Amino acid sequence: MRAAVEGAANNLECTQLGLIRVWAKSPRSPWGSMAHVERLARNNLRYTLRLAPSAGTHSRSMQSSPMVTCPWCGTHYSAFQPNCRNCGGPLPAPLEPRPVDEPTAGPPALPEPPPPPRPISDSYALRLLAADGVGIVAGVFLFIGSVFASLGLILVAGIVTAPVGLPFALIGVVFGGGGGFFLRQRFLEKRRIVEVLRHGVAVPGEITDTRLNASVTVNGRHPWDIDYVFRVDGQQQQGSVSTLSPPGPHLQPGSAVYVLAMPRHPEDNALYPHP
Repeated sequence: MRAAVEGAANNLECTQLGLIRVWAKSPRSPWGSMAHVERLARNNLRYTLRLAPSAGTHSRSMQSSPMVTCPWCGTHYSAFQPNCRNCGGPLPAPLEPRPVDEPTAGPPALPEPPPPPRPISDSYALRLLAADGVGIVAGVFLFIGSVFASLGLILVAGIVTAPVGLPFALIGVVFGGGGGFFLRQRFLEKRRIVEVLRHGVAVPGEITDTRLNASVTVNGRHPWDIDYVFRVDGQQQQGSVSTLSPPGPHLQPGSAVYVLAMPRHPEDNALYPHP
């Protein structure tokens, strides 16, 4: 950094002194002798070189300031704290700051999950359900069914409109019942994921596939399906997760990950950090 600044300064010094010599020789020059002009120019450049290292040090300290990110919901914090205020999940310890010009020795280490039990909030199941495509579709069907059922009951209450209200009520029951059933199943599944995040044992795994599910649209976005494999007691297990967040480089096929799995029921598993 300093060598580059000194090289640029030397070139600037030659150019600046050349221009000053030409200007000093002109009859309108207010300067004194040529030696005095060159001495002023060199002092100015030496002052600039003294400022360069301090500016680089300030830039390095600004870029190496730590930032803590919740692995469960993605909330950012400027200072470390034990749990996320947004979802209640535990936050990983911040990494030691490293100068930006220091070369890396290899790939970054995986964030190791904290030991169980982990203080995961019950409300995190609702956050997972809100990002689940099937759960959202089931919620829409439940809402439509409730509207049709309510309208049908109102029409059935009137003697004249009863023949029209009965089909509305039946459609509402079918839509609402089906939507409520699937919504409950997805919610119970998210509750199991929360239990895995609380009490699951960490095992190494690997991402096998990452694909965009274009058949489902949630709030104008398509969810991503991420498949992974891991081993428990020598047996290979498989898992999958759906997320609205685009997978980063650490979730591409072939990437090493941590998987949380229940020891007696490894089919109940989840990625860490949960996407």
